[in-house]
Amino acid sequence: MQQYEWKLNASGKPIYDYSEGELARRKAYLLTEVDPISKASETDIEDLLRDKGKQIVCWGAGSGKTTALRRFITRHWRSGVVYAAKTIAEVEAFAYDIAATSYANASTSSIVLAA
Repeated sequence: MQQYEWKLNASGKPIYDYSEGELARRKAYLLTEVDPISKASETDIEDLLRDKGKQIVCWGAGSGKTTALRRFITRHWRSGVVYAAKTIAEVEAFAYDIAATSYANASTSSIVLAA
């Protein structure tokens, strides 16, 4: 899989550019490079949630859990979803990917991120 080329700041951290063009570029990468090779799907997440109570997804590395969760959240965000990660950097990257794949039109879409 071709790796995504992030623009980096002086500290070497990714710059999350929410402009229309950059969101479209990231969305195209996710939909053409990442999603097709994911072993898990949003349906797998939906199946887990049929049981009442809290659910923890702890599948192995490379199984597609982040892709499946992104696709699930993009589809079901109105129901309310809590996502936890080890670091703020992971949450920022995940939020950017959700924004990119949810992005439709700058005049009709709004994304609110809370820390």
